[in-house]
Formats: sequence, C-alpha cells, structure tokens
Amino acid sequence: HLVRVFVNYRVSRSEDDSPMPRSAFSPADLPLVIPWLMILDRFGDSDYEYRLCGTDCVELFGIDYTKCELSDPLPEG
Repeated sequence: HLVRVFVNYRVSRSEDDSPMPRSAFSPADLPLVIPWLMILDRFGDSDYEYRLCGTDCVELFGIDYTKCELSDPLPEG
C-alpha cells in the first residue's frame, strides 16, 4: 500500500519520533507516491500552506490546494 511505502521511507530517514527533515526527502525516491502526496510548509507559529498537492489528489478533490493555506475554507461541492 502506498501509505506503507511512505511510512517506511519516512521512518528510514527520521530520528526517533522527529519529523523527517526536509533535506532528507527526495521525490525521486517515491515515484508511485508523489501523485498522492500533499506537502505543507509551516510559517509563523501555527500556520501552514500547501507546497505540493499531487495530481491524483487534485483529481480526487477537484481542486489544487497548492499555495492555499490549511485554514482556508473548503470549496462548496
């Protein structure tokens, strides 16, 4: 399953329970996962923005969240 593939990748590049450092992530390592991946950047104390919204996520959700803030309202469906 793609979630297991990503979890294994993350665990192999993380220390203890810390988040995987951005420098340890290489999209080339996960070609099957990238279309389903959503990556957020943190700015400020508690604000987040989508840096990447994979193509399969865009197709599933019907919107490209790239550059949207996590706190933005969801579009009406």
